[in-house]
Amino acid sequence: MSVVGAILPGWLAVLLAGVGMVLIASYVLALQKPEIPPSRRRIRTAGGVVQMFLVGAIVYAARQTPPADKRLFVLAWMLVILLTLLVLTLALLDIANNLRLGAAERRAQLRQAAELIAKGRQNAAPTHPPPQTGDEQGGQP
Repeated sequence: MSVVGAILPGWLAVLLAGVGMVLIASYVLALQKPEIPPSRRRIRTAGGVVQMFLVGAIVYAARQTPPADKRLFVLAWMLVILLTLLVLTLALLDIANNLRLGAAERRAQLRQAAELIAKGRQNAAPTHPPPQTGDEQGGQP
């Protein structure tokens, strides 16, 4: 269906949306590796899903809503703005989560370093007193 006054031609909108969704979906699938912390995986997966909805909303707003239909045009672009704000909010959550994970990792590394230092001191400490010389035993000079 050709919409008069659409912002993008149909073939271009579908092509760009298809490429974008494939890239986002492949990123979301790549996040499912077990070595990625679960909190990071959840936030980024949610962000990817919202981004796929955002791509669809952008295509709908740019292709299917003519500026002449003011109500539909404004609603469609408000949905795009809302989804964009949601993606930005998830990005801020990801930043905060990364700071939390980094701080926890630094604490663990400091704890491990302190344990290694304590072990090194225990191993370096003599197990028996050093042999005493004649002078120290109160002998004659």
